[in-house]
Amino acid sequence: MMTIGLIGPDYLLKHDQEIWQQLKAATIIIKEPNDLAKIDGLMITGWHKKEYYNTLMRTRCYIEAYAKDNLVVMGVALASNTLGQNGILKLMDFTSCVRFEEKLSTSVINVPAFEPSRFSAIFSPIVEFNRIAPNLGILCQDKKRGPIILRQGNFLACSYVPELTKNQQLYQYFFDMMLSQKQMNK
Repeated sequence: MMTIGLIGPDYLLKHDQEIWQQLKAATIIIKEPNDLAKIDGLMITGWHKKEYYNTLMRTRCYIEAYAKDNLVVMGVALASNTLGQNGILKLMDFTSCVRFEEKLSTSVINVPAFEPSRFSAIFSPIVEFNRIAPNLGILCQDKKRGPIILRQGNFLACSYVPELTKNQQLYQYFFDMMLSQKQMNK
């Protein structure tokens, strides 16, 4: 069974845990660095509150070390910033900026790597990926928001809030990344 570590606010983690359970994966809420030894992948969401930022700061060096040993990592919505060159972890070759919006917004997006490829995504706040290196794969972008989902090796960054979409495709894609990495490590 695959085990996913989660960092983020309780109200989002509850949704994440339900989705991962449906996909037959176990979850662990990451609190301390030694929790990382128990997981196959790490999902980071919502770090703007001090307690989540502190967890990331406590575990940052360990995440970076495990990432070098093929840990699969995903940052979603606001937490996607942590993976970029101007973020806490600096694991992916992009920079990002954030515009806080007063209300949620929804867009239909098309992600050819997902099946089915079109679905509604919920955005808040608006995360924009900038200065994207050529070695990054852009899995999804649109004219209004620019790139929405980026992949670089074992790292995935997404600018929407997958917990609110009731759509499991991003989770399944991440799950498949973990399975591939686990098979490569055998």
